[in-house]
Amino acid sequence: GFDKPRYYSGDTVTVTYTALRGEAIEENVNCEYRIYYLDSDWHAHYIAAGTTSSGQFTFTIPSDLVGEVYINVEVTDSDGIEAQRTEMFGIFRADILLTPDKNQYRPGDTISVGYALAGNPVPNAAYYYEIEDKHGNVVKRGSISVLGEAFTFTVPDANVPDSYTISGYVTDGSGETVAENSVTITKLTGYMIVFTLDKPTYRPGEKATLKYEITSLDDTEIPDMFTLDYGFYGGQQRSTQTSKASGKLTVVVPDDAADGTGYFYIFSSEELGSADAQQQANIRAEPNPLAEPVFGDITLLELILVVLVIISLIFGFMGWRLGKKALSESKLPPWKKERPLPEPENFKEPSEQLPPAEEEFPPPPPVD
Repeated sequence: GFDKPRYYSGDTVTVTYTALRGEAIEENVNCEYRIYYLDSDWHAHYIAAGTTSSGQFTFTIPSDLVGEVYINVEVTDSDGIEAQRTEMFGIFRADILLTPDKNQYRPGDTISVGYALAGNPVPNAAYYYEIEDKHGNVVKRGSISVLGEAFTFTVPDANVPDSYTISGYVTDGSGETVAENSVTITKLTGYMIVFTLDKPTYRPGEKATLKYEITSLDDTEIPDMFTLDYGFYGGQQRSTQTSKASGKLTVVVPDDAADGTGYFYIFSSEELGSADAQQQANIRAEPNPLAEPVFGDITLLELILVVLVIISLIFGFMGWRLGKKALSESKLPPWKKERPLPEPENFKEPSEQLPPAEEEFPPPPPVD
């Protein structure tokens, strides 16, 4: 066997061999191997040759060799019995790796395609790409300046082709193509199902509400009637026919459902295609009340944490204001600082401070 699925010029190849007599492995057999390639005139040129009894040998591919290489292995056991085998494999200079971020697309999607090179660097290389639709129309062509960059193209909103073929090719300084590759992506067709659960945690035997919606994946109409198979994995499956593209289904969690993660599902198969969806939920015989939702998806524990955070922020703000005030007062001169009022006993009642309302004066002297 070979240590790699693909080899490039200059690679080191490791070959492992096993000798069998019937189904039994023969140990310590002598192996003679020859590695060669054929030129255009079918003349053999040897790359390596040798003998071994270790069950493995290695050789290096010449750095300028591209094409087919042959390995001939001949083994001889202790009884002088011989067996031989010849294998052929290809040697490549480089490979283009095209990696679209979507293998299937919808109208209006933007496709990003990664462009990389495996194998040996190509001197003075130029990297090109081309995109054709199903009918052979060139949608876009161009080049990239740096390996590892991605290029993009946008699928139209209408008259969407069923497929695109994305091609890339690399040329060297002489303009010769040294590597090329292509990938095909296709249009999503049919319809899809999505659904949500009314809460994240259920007890065994409890009813769950599945709110579903069916939408088209392309610009075609969805079926007029659906057959929906739905249920809980490990429980009873139910089936219903409906013309509604959205609605609610009820599923009962099995009484013997174990604590852990459970899965609800909806499946539909029609002439226009099939679709399925699943959602997971927590199954607890004795749910933790702190983990139960109280407002939408917010649990009681999350609500308590939010309240505690708000309280801590309020106290933190109050402390900051008081600290800021104390700092500003410490920088004032003594005569501008606020002084405490004297204690109440240092004040006198108004009756003690004012003169009496009426005061006795001596009578005036008699007039002569």
